[in-house]
Amino acid sequence: MKFKFLKTMFSALILSASCMINVANAGLIFSNVSYTDSSVTFTVNGDMSGYDLTGNTSPDQFSLRYFGDIWGGQHFSPNTWTGNVFDGLTFISSGNTGTWNGQHYTWSSMTNNLTNSLISSNNTVTVSFGANYLLTNASNFRIDFLAGNGQFPTAVVLGSYAGVTVPEPSSLAILALGMIGLASRRLKKTF
Repeated sequence: MKFKFLKTMFSALILSASCMINVANAGLIFSNVSYTDSSVTFTVNGDMSGYDLTGNTSPDQFSLRYFGDIWGGQHFSPNTWTGNVFDGLTFISSGNTGTWNGQHYTWSSMTNNLTNSLISSNNTVTVSFGANYLLTNASNFRIDFLAGNGQFPTAVVLGSYAGVTVPEPSSLAILALGMIGLASRRLKKTF
């Protein structure tokens, strides 16, 4: 019985490690995402290798697209960008934030087209809007980081940040149920 348990645990460990290796090779990793009602800040690290950019109709643009209950804006406003997403590639226009064709997005043009050879070295970027577009009490939302203009479906998703609020009491309840299950299994073996 012990060997079966050990084999199962070893298999689970191998499977978990292989999943982690695949995530690490995902290209760009967006982290430290935070937002206010009028700005989004994030850190990006990695490279653009592995992304298929052939269908991108706005190859010189970088965008953010918003889904869920985070969006509260209606009109367009210009952006202000602080920092660079990619090493050696700067923003040449502020772009804007707003809604078009049912898409809520922020975009800006870069000095050159986005290509598979671009690198980001833990770059921290803040984009500020001219109006309060984001709801700070959002509980179920996603922000996509895109190569291309966020209003078009041809934009390539480079990464996502999901903000889902998990109530603390239910997390504790799940932990308690797990502990009760382990204890009952242990007691079942001894009797």
